[in-house]
Amino acid sequence: MYRRSAESQKTLPWDDPSIEDLDPSQRIEVAAYWQQRAQAELKVARAFAELSAGLADTGAVSEVIDLLALSIQNEREHAELCWRLACRYAGRQVRAPIMPDDIDFPRLPGARAALRPTLHAVGLCCVNESIATVWLEHCLSYASAPLARAATRLHLRDEVLHARVGWAHLASSVLTSVDRVEISRWLLPMLRANVDQWLDRATIGITLELPAHGLPPWADHAGVVLDVVRGVILPGFAHVGLDTSEAMRWVDEQFAGS
Repeated sequence: MYRRSAESQKTLPWDDPSIEDLDPSQRIEVAAYWQQRAQAELKVARAFAELSAGLADTGAVSEVIDLLALSIQNEREHAELCWRLACRYAGRQVRAPIMPDDIDFPRLPGARAALRPTLHAVGLCCVNESIATVWLEHCLSYASAPLARAATRLHLRDEVLHARVGWAHLASSVLTSVDRVEISRWLLPMLRANVDQWLDRATIGITLELPAHGLPPWADHAGVVLDVVRGVILPGFAHVGLDTSEAMRWVDEQFAGS
């Protein structure tokens, strides 16, 4: 059903002449961005692997476990894609990303052990991957350089699937009404943690604005992130029976200050 990213990478326009039109300092910064992204993709691959093990132990429908298996493979392929982009922009082979040994998930003090993998799925998939999906759409709307545009489109296609992992789990019958009440209490802390990272320019790794090459104006960034939370994530939580009132008040405050 899903075309493998590794196969699709072969058809990308790697000879894109617009890269040579950039000055050397721009190429170095874009290469550094993709190199950082490559390492981040492997980190998410490891997180998905640990999440899969946790959900298998505590309870998840087969669709969710299958989606996670595909997501792990996607993230490995994305890491390779980002590394190859870094090499192309740098004009040389750069250091390859390394798979981390483990992931330090949030400790979630006070949460039941059996519910922690679900909470990790909420933060990693429903929040982070949903933001990533819309952020990539935003990048694609600016990208005109052939390689950057094709690579972003390829990445975006898979990112939708990764967000779906969390939503499919929240919508499944394995979660009880008691579970949903407890999950609701964690929505605001998980939103704040993820949104804070998305609003940190150093964490995102964008040191310059180069819209044609998929690095859009930073002035748009906070609005895009908050729009996803307000227009996609919170309605999604409400749809699966979670109480979003506290989280909505917080988001309203963020919009008021933006």
